[in-house]
Amino acid sequence: MTRVLVTGDSMVKYQSRYLVSRGEVCIKVKCFPGIRTEQLFERISESVAESDVVIIHVGNTRDSVNGCMDKYSRLLNDLRATKRNAVFAFSAILPRERCGYPCQQRSSTVEHPYFMNVKYRAVNSLLQEL
Repeated sequence: MTRVLVTGDSMVKYQSRYLVSRGEVCIKVKCFPGIRTEQLFERISESVAESDVVIIHVGNTRDSVNGCMDKYSRLLNDLRATKRNAVFAFSAILPRERCGYPCQQRSSTVEHPYFMNVKYRAVNSLLQEL
């Protein structure tokens, strides 16, 4: 039996509705709303040790491209040290639009979606090299 772990922040919350165990594939979804990349390993290390495939949903809005990649590389190194023969995959960061909530539209600290999406494309390209 192939054991698959799908994990990440709140974006994976309802994926268990669509990712259903069948036949020789057992899928477990672990969601951690608000979790940061650097916190994830501590929460999933036991589940990783029991898994053959680990899919991690990534997302990051505050770090630079290099900052994101440093965190993903450290996470991947920790994961590989836990289970060398497992397959690890990162999902891509999804493009974003400007938040529709009025309080967020007025905020000067919210990065413009164009610049966020340029950063996401760069991170997604580099994720393929991990």
